[in-house]
This record gives sequence, C-alpha cells and structure tokens, in this order.
Amino acid sequence: MVVPKYSKEAIVRRFDGAAENYDQNATVQSQIAHHLADIVIRKTPQPPAAILDIGCGTGFVAEAVIERWPRADLTAVDSSLAMLRQAKRKLPHLRAVAGDITAMEFGPEFDLILSSMALHWLAEPQAAIKRWQRWLKPGGRLFVAFLVAGSFAEWRDLCISQGVSDSLWPLPPADFAGVAAVIERRAIETVHSSARDFLHSLKAMGGATPKPGHKPIPVSAMRRLLRAAPKPFTASYNVLYLEMTLPSV
Repeated sequence: MVVPKYSKEAIVRRFDGAAENYDQNATVQSQIAHHLADIVIRKTPQPPAAILDIGCGTGFVAEAVIERWPRADLTAVDSSLAMLRQAKRKLPHLRAVAGDITAMEFGPEFDLILSSMALHWLAEPQAAIKRWQRWLKPGGRLFVAFLVAGSFAEWRDLCISQGVSDSLWPLPPADFAGVAAVIERRAIETVHSSARDFLHSLKAMGGATPKPGHKPIPVSAMRRLLRAAPKPFTASYNVLYLEMTLPSV
C-alpha cells in the first residue's frame, strides 16, 4: 500500500487542527500510550541513556517514561508542529524534531525507541519498523503500539449493511508482526451516544482522515447510516503491542 503525498499532508492537517484540545479528547490514545509505557518500564531494567519517541503527539508516552527515567536524553519526533508545541509545553527540555518520519534518518544512537498510535498511518509499516531498528544501539529495544484490522468493525459493518463504501483509513492486518515479537493484543471498546458522536470523536482526535482516493459519503447515505446505527454506538480499537531487541555486540 503506497500512500499518496496528499494523504500525508491531510493527516498532518487534521492532527494540527486537533492539537489544542487533543489531551481532553484523546482518552483512548492516552490509555494505549500509558499501557505501552507500563510495558516498557516493566521490561527495561536498566535506565536508558537515550530515548526516541516516534509520532509523539502531545507527549503521552514521553511524559510517562521521563517520569521514570528523568536523566534520559529524550528526543520526540512528529510531523505535526502543533502537536510538538503541546508536547514542549509539558516537557520543556524535550528535544523536539519536526518532520516526516519516513524521510528523516538517525544514527544508531538510542537505547530505547517508542512509538504509540503512529505506525498505522505509514504507507509501509513493516519497512518502517526495520528502519527504526537501525537507529538502536547494540542491545537497544523498540516498543510499538498501533491499530490493526478489526478496529472500528462496528462502523465498517454498518456501512456494508447499508451498501455504503467505508471511508475509514485502512489498517495493517492483525498478523502483521513478522518482524517483531507480539507482546500483547488488546481490544478496547468505547461507547458513544450515537454513531454521529463516534464520528465527531474521531475528528476531535485528528483520526478522521479518509482512505486515499475516497470521496466523501453523500449526505443522503450518511443520513441513512446514522438512522440505521444502534444507540448507544460501540466502537472497538484493536491494538497490537510489539517489541524488537537489537542483539548486543
């Protein structure tokens, strides 16, 4: 799957627009990030000297790990300048790097690389993980949390039942992890007052970018979907947690 350039730009625009109120709206993202941080802290007995947070957003993961390892040199990368500004407000000493993670390069300089809820937005997630591995020092570790297929099945099934083309972003398959060890698979259910409320929540979190080439759902079809949707409306997030360790020299 190759994501056209305009899609990357559309993703960034939506997260820029969501940044100011992201922490109040992104409760699921916060839950996923903090669970990843808990895993990392549990599985990392020695304090890391250098940490990289990829797709840091407003700093959910960064906050959690720097509280545990306050002396670590923490670098955070995101394509959204607005998100990085929010992270810097919370963590003034953070080394913030703005840019396209698929285009930038680092040397093998990190003991620990973390990424929460960013990988599924990339065109080639498996290649990205292999690339990030090159940025680890010998014995370094990479931990990733991201969404996989099966997420938002309730909305996708509703679209199928009404003969409407689903517009949500395509997600990697659940058996994606050929390059890393699966630590955990976790399903998180969110309950919304209506399907409209679910769609509004995605927009508020910056996660409503449609799949490449998709045309907006016609107003008449959207009305039909919203009428047919159950109330309350449940939306599920299928989360995969991965770990990769670089062999020691």
